Amino acid sequence: MTVDAQILSAMRRAGAGSVSGADLAQQLGMSRAAVWARIEELRKLGYEITANPHQGYRLLSTPDALHADDLLARLPDNQIVGRDIRVFEETNSTNDVAEKLARDGVKEGVVVFAEAQKKGRGRLGRQWLSPARKGLWFSALLRPDLRPQAATQLTVVAATALARAIRRQRTSRLKSSGRTTFSCAARKSPASSPNSAPSWTMLSISSSASAWM
Repeated sequence: MTVDAQILSAMRRAGAGSVSGADLAQQLGMSRAAVWARIEELRKLGYEITANPHQGYRLLSTPDALHADDLLARLPDNQIVGRDIRVFEETNSTNDVAEKLARDGVKEGVVVFAEAQKKGRGRLGRQWLSPARKGLWFSALLRPDLRPQAATQLTVVAATALARAIRRQRTSRLKSSGRTTFSCAARKSPASSPNSAPSWTMLSISSSASAWM
């Protein structure tokens, strides 16, 4: 986890409280001045952070944008899926980025997000409208020890989990009008034989209020 992710994680754990600069400096193995410098950089990105000489730092709000460090800060330390998060302002397709990482031998668990996609694809290769900040577009690289027939079930599991997450967020915090449309698709590496497990599986998820083209 990066320094910024650790700072955000500490402030999130503090909730409505604060975390002292001394504690952060000790935890990160750096000076309090260096911690202050990182806080200033986070503020430039849109994080609202208050500083009190007696109480420390407190996170009040976060920007309406995807930041890898903030996403990492929300996950447990032993997380496999999401242990490496990469965010792009725009890319042709998160599928393409994740597949290249897979072929380069990157460990499983990397998740690729994009604020916008120029050539987003959903199920059956159909084009998925992916305008900037109008939805979630991401792909996760997995290397499961599953036979090809079992690997196809990942799509069903992911779709069920996503539907539950959207329902829970709508009930608790989100005020949403209209219908949320999402797509889950899985792509596998070519297997050396019909019964051999794929060396990687890429799970792609798109969620928005838009429809297919």
